[in-house]
Amino acid sequence: MEPIFISIGGIALQINRPDHSTCLENSYLPFHISSDSSAVIWHIHSEAIPHNFALTQNTSALLRNWETTSRDGKKVFLIPWEPGDTSPWKTALMEEEYDRADIWIKRRELETISFPLSTLDLLLFSHLLLSREGIIIHAAAVKINDEAFLFPAASGSGKSTWADLSSTMPSWSVLGEDKIIMRKSGDDYLIFGTPWNPRPEFQKADSAPLRGIFFLHHSPENQIVRLNQFFTIQEMLQQAFMPFNERDELDRAVSILEDAICRVPSYSFGFRPDQSAVVYFSLKNKQL
Repeated sequence: MEPIFISIGGIALQINRPDHSTCLENSYLPFHISSDSSAVIWHIHSEAIPHNFALTQNTSALLRNWETTSRDGKKVFLIPWEPGDTSPWKTALMEEEYDRADIWIKRRELETISFPLSTLDLLLFSHLLLSREGIIIHAAAVKINDEAFLFPAASGSGKSTWADLSSTMPSWSVLGEDKIIMRKSGDDYLIFGTPWNPRPEFQKADSAPLRGIFFLHHSPENQIVRLNQFFTIQEMLQQAFMPFNERDELDRAVSILEDAICRVPSYSFGFRPDQSAVVYFSLKNKQL
């Protein structure tokens, strides 16, 4: 067993690998820690997936490329190699308190230097976060003067463009361009960088308290407009990563979003894809 210790979203995690040939993605490197006091353990087994784990649905008919079920009070995650498979490619069994997960992978993957957590990590971590008042958001995030500003947007609406523009500002730090973590801490919500951003320069193990939510969209002119809470929750639900299939899980995720929105002001941010946008935001943000 080869343990690795990482911290994501303020949660320390021990990942037990079968051996050195089972590698984690390079995106996890900034999140490595030396501590061995992790309360959460993911154990990757060297043996094949047990035969009693099987997909219960035709995977070509699944709304998502995974299946989750329950067994003896534990959560089971099943990911097929491709649509139509009847047996899973990756399987995880997570304890009720989400503090331990056992992971199995088809042998063909462990025979090479593989990335055992790919695809599975987002599923497991989203449930772990939910139990600790956190959620993953499709958004860019920027840290300015030790405060975080969140920029949710659909694909193609400007997250990466805004991250590139923000990275040119000397006093700004881009926490992510695609997936970030929002998690409650006392009376604040903290924004955390994650390993799940496409470019290495935006895979940062950093965090800051959330001070504003700005929904991005391209516009001929730069413009920021305050939004009401009803519209904001609709938009946040569209950008939240919510792989939950049980009513209590969905209710908990919605409650997190509603609470954050009550505490933090929200705006629509139409921006030009040039340097004028960051100048406009910098000046406007001081007035809000």
